Amino acid sequence: MGLLIQRGEDWASRVDLFAVAGLYVATDHRYMILSEDQIEEDVVMYVGMDSMGLVYTAPQYPVNRVLDLCCGSGIQSLVASRYTKEAIGVDINPRAIRFARFNAQLNGISNTHFSVGNLYETTSGYFDTILANPPFVPSPSQECRFRDGGITGEEILAQIITESTKHLAPNGRVFIVSDLVNIQQYESKLEQWWQGGAAYKLVLSTADRNDILFSVPHCHTAFNQTWQQYNIELDQWLQNFNTTGLRTVNFGYILICQVDSIRTRSYYSRTIHNPNQPIYQYVQEYFQQRQLLEEQQISDCFLVMSPDLRFRLEISPTTGEREIELFSPNNPYFTTYQISEQMYRMLQDINHSQPKWQAYATAINQDWLYELIYKGILYLTLEAPAVNRNRRLKSPPPTEGLKIEELETKTTPTCISSYLR
Repeated sequence: MGLLIQRGEDWASRVDLFAVAGLYVATDHRYMILSEDQIEEDVVMYVGMDSMGLVYTAPQYPVNRVLDLCCGSGIQSLVASRYTKEAIGVDINPRAIRFARFNAQLNGISNTHFSVGNLYETTSGYFDTILANPPFVPSPSQECRFRDGGITGEEILAQIITESTKHLAPNGRVFIVSDLVNIQQYESKLEQWWQGGAAYKLVLSTADRNDILFSVPHCHTAFNQTWQQYNIELDQWLQNFNTTGLRTVNFGYILICQVDSIRTRSYYSRTIHNPNQPIYQYVQEYFQQRQLLEEQQISDCFLVMSPDLRFRLEISPTTGEREIELFSPNNPYFTTYQISEQMYRMLQDINHSQPKWQAYATAINQDWLYELIYKGILYLTLEAPAVNRNRRLKSPPPTEGLKIEELETKTTPTCISSYLR
């Protein structure tokens, strides 16, 4: 098959093999620099942090049909085969489809089907979940087809979201990994792109990059690049960034769940660490909490703080002033939060007493409680927590002085770091 080739007395591979969530995924090398690497068709994307991030982030609801757009080597379809009856992968690159079919056979998976096509053009029927890892990088050229998403990076992304509702089953879902250009505008962007009526929309971001932080990694080639070539390419990337209205480029995930028309549409954006382990159960919990907050029974729900979180206190030895951070040492669903003394006391109070919503929420503080629930710091449960019920519940504190600030994570993947890490 040509997968292994001989170099003198040694044997080498013409493809990379990645271990992904208990599967083996073969695909092209990130850098096709040797003579035997030269091919006459577009290369297939390597398995990077964005590929793995979508595997770790997209909720895995048991469903009938999943559509994997821009499927590449088939990684999303192969993982989805575990929770769907049928996974359909589509890619415009015929070589990608051959890799995806090979990987399905390699892993003994029989409920996936792959076809060459431009997004939705070859699909039929309706899908419960649409997954996508499209070309999303704002690029001055289209040389790297699996990466370059037009000069703003949103050319294919917008099309996927806009046309998705024509192919979604009732209460369908769309989960996408992407660069997020000018993320402060994403509520209005999704309002414009999404045509599917009422939905819960969640954007998970990591860190903003300015023109330099974004351009340098994309134009720096790992091998055989002269200083002159680097400068020319850097100028091209910087010019594209600054002439197309890009202020910052973040990286993250767009997650949209259709809901019944009687429910209230919502949008929320929050910061995470780019995941190196599964967080999809926490993402799924976000959508469940959204739905629960719309129901009347929440008065009997208990408020509980996430057990994955920790407090870090730093005290000045001269002034005694305290700085307080909330963080998780091992759960990438959370970033680090700077909180005020008043917020610290309120969270401590909730953590120790785990009160019922009706006993703690007031017209004044409930917006703060909602915010903490949306961030996953607090959650509602109908199950009575195992706490000391003899502990006296303090009166809800005043909201003056309550403050929480999300810190960027600086874990944004780049073309080079995601491969050479």
